[in-house]
Amino acid sequence: IMVLSTLLRAGIYCSEGTYFYNEYRDADILFHMARLEGMAQGLEAGIFPVWINAFLLHGYRVPEGIMYPDTLLYPFALLRMYGFSLSGVYNAYWLVITLLGMGGSYYAYSRWLGSWAGGCAAALIYNSCYYCLFINGISLGACTAVAVYPLTLFGLWSTLQGNHRLWYWTVLGLCLILQSSLTGTLLILPPMAVLLLRYRQALREKPRRRALWLSVLFSLWLNLWRMVPVLDFYHRM
Repeated sequence: IMVLSTLLRAGIYCSEGTYFYNEYRDADILFHMARLEGMAQGLEAGIFPVWINAFLLHGYRVPEGIMYPDTLLYPFALLRMYGFSLSGVYNAYWLVITLLGMGGSYYAYSRWLGSWAGGCAAALIYNSCYYCLFINGISLGACTAVAVYPLTLFGLWSTLQGNHRLWYWTVLGLCLILQSSLTGTLLILPPMAVLLLRYRQALREKPRRRALWLSVLFSLWLNLWRMVPVLDFYHRM
């Protein structure tokens, strides 16, 4: 059921723009397509990472790569560079994010609830809550971040519960969030703080504390190349 629902959602999204293009003229989809086009042109010119997007503002250039984390867009920018249509590349991105969101939330909720049926239902409900933003192309990065929230919180919860070998899920989730959206990064902090406060007694045990520190250090280390330019940009601004 979940697989069919995921494919149905992806099919609806990918076909929506084809038949209702006029609905998107005032949405963010054209901006995000322009991001992909600018990244593809930058990669074709031998530039990596593409901090400055030369396609936006009629060639006057925008530091879009600094203000909007776009690491996950690079594989799709490569597809565009090699000749795939812009709309097809954009739809491929959302197809991957849909599968990632459904698969990750199903895994997390099924482990939380101890039932594959409960995990399936929870994943469908959770993804339905923000899928309307997908349809209008609003907050591409934030939607990507929200898609992996359950997986990130599951990794932290498992670590605090004593299953400290699953700390890598927290690292994976935080990397995807940090590389997708600054807003999404800020929004994940309160529920993580609640979990830490709820299980603060667990931090007295050395294995759990060690796993938590590993999560923090690896998350910072893997994202320094993105965080340093962003912090420097906003400090100078």
